[in-house]
Amino acid sequence: MLWRHPDVLKLWALYILFVTRDLGLAPATIGAVFSVANVAGLAGAIVAGGLGLIPAVLPTRATAVPLLVLSGLLGSFSGPVYNINQVSLRQAITPDRLQGRMNATMRFLVWGTMPLGGLVGGALGELFGLRPAHAVSAAGTTVAFLWVLASPVRALRAIPKIA
Repeated sequence: MLWRHPDVLKLWALYILFVTRDLGLAPATIGAVFSVANVAGLAGAIVAGGLGLIPAVLPTRATAVPLLVLSGLLGSFSGPVYNINQVSLRQAITPDRLQGRMNATMRFLVWGTMPLGGLVGGALGELFGLRPAHAVSAAGTTVAFLWVLASPVRALRAIPKIA
């Protein structure tokens, strides 16, 4: 599914409001954008993120469909690449006896923040408008990779063996 990464799911509180209210898109057009954009998910799963959100902040009513499709294509492609790599690494470096705890902890940390993200997104949308709130969400998601960039994980060329 389009943009399944949990950080991106926080944007849904704003995304549908933004594309319907600010961009004036009809439900059928939104469905078509999702349909075309999700094609890249298959390519991402075969090849295996946040850059996909930047084009979603830029559209005007005149450029909405192509930029939203581009955003969807980028997000749909990068989601599987990210998830396949991060889940594979976590499972490979965690001893079998701790797999359940590790997975439960990760789900709590990642999915548990979604209600807070929805509330913050809604508050930002109400205070500053949908486009600025959407831009803040996209910027936050786009820079979320920085902790990986600063860690030893970026230098990995193969999954390490556990002792």
